[in-house]
Amino acid sequence: MILGKGYIYLIDHYFQRSDQEIVDVWDAPTEERDPFIQILAGQDASTRPTMLSSKDLHESRRWSNDQLASASQRQFLFRDVALELFFSDGRSCLITMSPSDRNRAYNKLIARITTKAPNSIFQGLDGTEDLKSVGASALTSQLGSRLANVLSATHSIPATKNWEKGLISNFQYLMILNSLAGRSYNDLTQYPVAPWVLADYTSEELDFTNPATFRDFSKPMGAQVPERQADFDERYKSFEEIEDRSQPPFHYGTHYSSAMIVCSYLIRLQPLVESYLLLQGGQFDHAERLFHSIGKAWNSASRDNMTDVRELIPEFFYLDAFLTNHNSFNFGVKQDDGEVIDSVVLPSWAKGDPKVFIQRHREALECDYVSEHLHGMRIEKVKLMVEWIDLIFGYKQRGEAAIKATNVFHHLSYQGSIDLEKISDPIERLASINIIHNFGQTPKQLFTKPHPKRRVDSQPVHFEDRISDLRQPATPMQIHSDPITSLFAAPDRLLAGCGQKVFVPCKGEYYLEWGFSDGSVRVFTVDGDRLIGLAENLHSSPITCAVFADDNTLITGSKDTTVCVWQVRIAKTFEIQLKECLRGHSERVTCLAFSKSFSIIVSGSDDGTAIVWDLNRLKYVRQLTGHVGPVEAVAVNDATGDIATCSGPNLHWWTVNGDLFAEQMICADSKKGILACVFYEGVGQEWIARDLLFTGHKDGVVRVCPFQMTC
Repeated sequence: MILGKGYIYLIDHYFQRSDQEIVDVWDAPTEERDPFIQILAGQDASTRPTMLSSKDLHESRRWSNDQLASASQRQFLFRDVALELFFSDGRSCLITMSPSDRNRAYNKLIARITTKAPNSIFQGLDGTEDLKSVGASALTSQLGSRLANVLSATHSIPATKNWEKGLISNFQYLMILNSLAGRSYNDLTQYPVAPWVLADYTSEELDFTNPATFRDFSKPMGAQVPERQADFDERYKSFEEIEDRSQPPFHYGTHYSSAMIVCSYLIRLQPLVESYLLLQGGQFDHAERLFHSIGKAWNSASRDNMTDVRELIPEFFYLDAFLTNHNSFNFGVKQDDGEVIDSVVLPSWAKGDPKVFIQRHREALECDYVSEHLHGMRIEKVKLMVEWIDLIFGYKQRGEAAIKATNVFHHLSYQGSIDLEKISDPIERLASINIIHNFGQTPKQLFTKPHPKRRVDSQPVHFEDRISDLRQPATPMQIHSDPITSLFAAPDRLLAGCGQKVFVPCKGEYYLEWGFSDGSVRVFTVDGDRLIGLAENLHSSPITCAVFADDNTLITGSKDTTVCVWQVRIAKTFEIQLKECLRGHSERVTCLAFSKSFSIIVSGSDDGTAIVWDLNRLKYVRQLTGHVGPVEAVAVNDATGDIATCSGPNLHWWTVNGDLFAEQMICADSKKGILACVFYEGVGQEWIARDLLFTGHKDGVVRVCPFQMTC
C-alpha cells in the first residue's frame, strides 16, 4: 500500500522499505520480510515468480481519498498487524505490516476520511456520534478497551437494541457481531461464522412450528447428541487429570471455523478452489471427505464424526452458486458406492433447486421459532439463536461457563493465549503459527453477560409482511395519465415519474433532464427549475436514458448503441467528464439500472438483449438473451442481486450470475407494456421473504408483482 497525494495505491508484489524506497518483494532482504506471511504462503518468495508475466507483474489498483469509506485495525494470527480498508465502490482489502507501520498508516487513513461511512456498525457505540470524532491517536490507543467496556454492557450497543426491537434481521445482526469480533471476508482464518439452523434434512417439507426442525442452539455442534457430548466431556476430564500437562484441557481437537472449512464449503467457486488447493498441497482430498451433501455434512458435524464440529458460513443464507459445480471440477468418485462428486446434494425440501434451498434456509434463520404449546409457555422469537450467540461471542465462550457448556477449544485458538513475537525458538514458533492458522481462531469475546432476548411484543409490522393482505382491484389504480417512465421505491412510498428526467441522488436539490432538440443534458434546481448548467454532444446520437449510480457518477444510454459512464460534479455549476464508453449493443439503448452493492450496471436495448457491466472496472460481464422484443425496462435488487428485465408485457427474473429462474406475463395487452420497473428492497435493504417488483406501464398504471420460490 502506498499513500500518494490524493490517492491510495495497492500494488502487487511490491515491498516498501521506507517512504522513499520501493523494491520488488523478492529483492527485499529476508530479515525485512514478514516471516509469518512467508511461512503461510507455502512458497519461496526469494525469487521472482515464473508464472507472472511482465504485464501482470505489478498490477495496481487506485482509489481517491474520497472513496475511502472506513478503515479498521485488525489482527492476523492474533497479532496487531492488519489493516482493513473499505471503499465506497464496495471493494475492500486486508493488509498486514509491522505494528508501528500499521498504526501510522491507520492514523493517516483516518484523517483522509471526509464523509461518515453509511450504516457504520461502530456508530454510536458508546454515545459518541462516530468513532472518528474521538481523534485518530485516541482511537488507536483506546479502541480495544472501549470496545471491551461497551460490549460488556449489551444494552448500550445500538445494533443489539435494534435487533431486540426487530428493526434488523437475524442475519444482519450476526454479521455485525462477526465484524465486531474481528471476523472478515478478507481473512480465511477469521472468516465470518454462521450457525447450523436446521436439524431436518430428510423431510419433504419444513415445519417451522416444530422444535424438532431446528438444531439445539443452546449447545455447540459437539454436544448436539448426548452420547457425543459425553465423549467430549470425558476427553476434557481426562486431560484435566494429567498432572504434568503442558497445555490447558479442552473438549475439541478441531474448531468450528477454519480456513480449510471455509474453502471446503466454497470449493466449487473460483478463486476459493485455489485457496483450497494451496491448503491441501495442490490436489483435491479423497472424494469421500469432500463437502458434497448438506444432510451428510450435518450428520458428520452433529453426530457421526468426533473430529468434525464445524458450523456454517454466511453464504449458506444468500449464495446459491456455491452449491453447483458450474466450473465442472473433477472431484473424483467415492470408492464405497461409486458416487460421482459433482454439485452439492440438497435435502428433499429444497426440491433439487439451490435457490429454493437458500430461500428456505434464510426463512428458517428469520422465522418465528414458536410452538403453540410447550409446557404451557410460548417460546420467544429466535430465543435459541441468543443461546448460540452466548456460545460463539458471549459469556459461554470462556471460563467455567464454557466448560459446563462443553465449549472449550485448544488454548491457541483464543486471542491473548500466546505472543508469537516472543517465541525465539523457530521450530516452536512455526508449530504455533501452523496451529493458529490451520486449527481455527475463536472470535473475540463480545459479551460477558447473557445476551438479551428479542422482544416478541414490540416487533414492527413491515409492508412486506402484509403482502398476503393486498387485493388486486378490478381496475388497477390510475396514478398518471402519461406513460410511467421511472419508478422509485422508498420504504414507505412509491414515486412514479414521466418524461426524460432523473433526480441527482443524495443532494435532493437537483435533477438532470435530456431530450432537448440540441441533444444536451441539463441540470436544474428542484426548487424553481433554475438552470445550473448543461453539456452537449455526450453521444453521437440523442440520449435515450440516464441514471445516477451516485451523486458523482452518471450513466447514459443512447440511440448510437453505446453506454457511457461520466464523472460529474454538481454544485453551483455542472461539470462532466467521460470515464468510459461501453460498447456491446447493436441497437438503441432503451433503459439502465445499477447496483452499488453488487457493483453492476444493466442496460437494455431494442436488440432484445440486456447486458451486465462491471461498475468498478467498467467492463462487459455477460449478456441476458431470450426476450421476444425490445427490452424496455430493467431493475436490480440491491439486496439480493436479482435482475428484472421487461419486454412488452413480459417480465424475466434473473440471478446476478445471469441464470433465468422465472418468467411472468404482467399484462395481456402489449399496448399496456412495461416501461419502468423497480424492486422493493425493504427497510434498510433488509431481507424479505419474497421479491417485490413494481412495474410502470404505458397506460399510466403501476402494478406490484410479488415473487416467491416454489417450494
